[in-house]
Amino acid sequence: MTFNFDRKSFSHEKKKVYVWFSVVRLSQVKKTFFSRFIKLIMLTTWMGIIKWLFVFTFMASCSCEVTSNTDAPCKRVVCYFKGQERGVGIWTILIPFQINAFYCTHIIYYFTNIDNNGKIYPTQYRNHNFVSLLALRMINPELKFLLGYNMGSKQFSKMVATREKRKVFASHAIREMGAYIGNTLIFDGLDFVWLYPGFRGSPRSDKKRFTYFIQELRNRLGSYYILSAQISAMPFRIRVAYEIKTLNSILDFMNVVTYDYHGSWDGETGHHASYSGMKWSIHYLVRQGVSRDKLVIGLPLYARTFTLRNVSKYHPGAPIIGAGRKGKYTRMSGVLAYFEVCELLLNNSLKYKIMVKQGSAILVNDDQWIGYESLESLTRKVRYVQDGQFGGVYVWRPSFDDASGDFCRTRKFPALKQIAKACGLQDIRYFIDRHPIPEFNADTIIRLTELILTLNSFEFNGHRHQNGSIVRQFIHGHLEIKFFSQYDGH
Repeated sequence: MTFNFDRKSFSHEKKKVYVWFSVVRLSQVKKTFFSRFIKLIMLTTWMGIIKWLFVFTFMASCSCEVTSNTDAPCKRVVCYFKGQERGVGIWTILIPFQINAFYCTHIIYYFTNIDNNGKIYPTQYRNHNFVSLLALRMINPELKFLLGYNMGSKQFSKMVATREKRKVFASHAIREMGAYIGNTLIFDGLDFVWLYPGFRGSPRSDKKRFTYFIQELRNRLGSYYILSAQISAMPFRIRVAYEIKTLNSILDFMNVVTYDYHGSWDGETGHHASYSGMKWSIHYLVRQGVSRDKLVIGLPLYARTFTLRNVSKYHPGAPIIGAGRKGKYTRMSGVLAYFEVCELLLNNSLKYKIMVKQGSAILVNDDQWIGYESLESLTRKVRYVQDGQFGGVYVWRPSFDDASGDFCRTRKFPALKQIAKACGLQDIRYFIDRHPIPEFNADTIIRLTELILTLNSFEFNGHRHQNGSIVRQFIHGHLEIKFFSQYDGH
């Protein structure tokens, strides 16, 4: 039998076999892939069902309740007053008594005119303001006062250089803190603003010396007096400047500078006090072991301003020429007070844009880019503090608020009042007839009365009381009226 081999036919059949085999293999691969895919989906679904069944079962069997802390009052509302506070034109001297005594839980009355030994230079308004602090305490006996020191980094560095210098400084600081009017002690503790150890002319070794200084102060003050300090919010500065866990164990609370994240020094626009920046800083400090109830978050009542290079580009990160123009009253490049921002917003002749970026407010007026804290952004930060059970907020500074109410066309101190309201602080009616008044001698009472009666008005809960009538009503209920008769028309 003869077999005729046809190479061409064989090649053709071979190709058909290869094609058939490839199709079969491909279908098997597809089948395997899809089957595995479906199995994965089913497995994920069943795992999800099991997980949620477990969660619901646990929740049903759990008798505990998870409550929100949004309505809980802030632990602290700290207000900074500068010892020689004064301004230009309408922005004039702000004495502590001009604010409502219930807007703050702590007032830090700080000085910058300090010699290397810790002695405060005499200032024109020092004694007058000390009397006004006592007037506030007469209205709110639970108000705490701290004496603050705010010096340049180089000056602080010289002071902590040796143990002997630290001892001399501490002695003067404690002596100043122990100031009396009559027989009444004014201050309840000390606060320090050193921005920052290891920076701006301060060597890296000051990190350890700052800890020594704070520890030596605590040893001398004991646990009765309050000891606090401002600290940076930037992780790279925190690592260089502080032995943070040790400070956490010594200080009663830390005022975290959660602002000045950006400025004209960056060469571009950026909000100096963004909500996201604040959260980032606080989370970092918590991870470093700082107690939540010792973290007091800074709320700036001033804006950072920039001059845009191109008015059509005003997004965060836009190029700039430099700092914004000086304010009409504050007269500082790149800075506007809250009341100056209010004046811009209420000026109908200006064309401006308002944006909300990174949880904070931005105002663009022609080539001026202004990042500021609105009442809404301040409230949002207070809510964050309450929900996170942090140590409170501090205000830098009430003098930037609208003390008269004329610029914002509202009541006095609208920003500070909003913070106090959001923080759930009690008002004066809660304290009347519930707290004893400290003993004052006749001379002190007369001087306090003179101060009170020189005020044009006193505001409480939005109502103006001419000649401080609500103050006098409160004091009359606890002190002998004879001290007021010659001043009060009785």
